Amino acid sequence: SQIGGPITAGAIDASAGTAIDLGRTNFIFGLTGLSTASGDITYRNRSNVMLDEVSVPGRLTLISETGSITQATDTSVSAGTLAASAADAVDLTGTNHIANLGALSAGNAISVSTQDSLTLTGDISAASVALTSGTGAITQTGGTVTASTLTLRAGSDITLDLANAVGVFNAWAGIGNTITLRNAGDLVVKAITAQNGVVNLISNTGSVGQQVVPGYAIWTGKLNANAAT
Repeated sequence: SQIGGPITAGAIDASAGTAIDLGRTNFIFGLTGLSTASGDITYRNRSNVMLDEVSVPGRLTLISETGSITQATDTSVSAGTLAASAADAVDLTGTNHIANLGALSAGNAISVSTQDSLTLTGDISAASVALTSGTGAITQTGGTVTASTLTLRAGSDITLDLANAVGVFNAWAGIGNTITLRNAGDLVVKAITAQNGVVNLISNTGSVGQQVVPGYAIWTGKLNANAAT
């Protein structure tokens, strides 16, 4: 645990049996490794957060006060739950194993990829949000996604059935699967693919429309659209 002043270093490597808490405003250029056998990891940096290998069975909380959160090439982040906040962007698109997404926020874009199923449990907010589940499903059990553009890719079903605030929606799921998005207000779709599957689009208070762009379309076996207006 960090109870004193900030850490200033070119790089840091930390491992613990239970938890790692580096929650002060640190000045560290890079992380060469973070791991715990149990518990959680919290890491705050004044500028960019650059991850190498990270492994934590519990919650991984990352904060960049003025920059972005990224990971080095050919690295993996393994976490039970990821929560992150960045002034600029969150870009974690390596060969990751992340089970749940807690609260995520960024001034510009959020991109997160995992090899397995992904469950959204907290509020996610950025101008652009892109989430990828390589072989599993993307499911929303809590929180709200707020984004001008939301792009989802999954190997199985995509189910975001809470009152989200999405401007333009893109999604790709595996053959025969189901894509569901519920929006609080108006919803515009650009490209959706659930070949031989089902697409459900719901607007609680507004309309459901399509952005007409050459080369982009809705490809599915069955389309259900429900709108208030």
